[in-house]
Amino acid sequence: LRTLLEPIRNVIRWIRAARSAKRIFKQKGEEYGLRKKVITLDTPTRWNSTYKLLHDAIAFRDVLTDMYNESWATDGQFITNDHWSLAKIVHDVLETFDNSTHIFLCL
Repeated sequence: LRTLLEPIRNVIRWIRAARSAKRIFKQKGEEYGLRKKVITLDTPTRWNSTYKLLHDAIAFRDVLTDMYNESWATDGQFITNDHWSLAKIVHDVLETFDNSTHIFLCL
């Protein structure tokens, strides 16, 4: 699980750290008709932060995939549909926990 999500984390880490990557992220977002957004990096030991990362990353799937595969991929390792399929499954499971947490907080 961690290995399959790592490329998504890596591209987000890169965007957050490098000014040039932020510029590319903004340009590609505009190309895809997406509004600029800051995607927060998760704390892998906190499920709610991983949920938020995946929620935001899935919305920017095409942008993140392009950026990683064009600029950052090494040794033939790319972000693939398998990475995104797993990200969606994990997101959906964590969404159940997130919804439940909000229900309990409202009681």
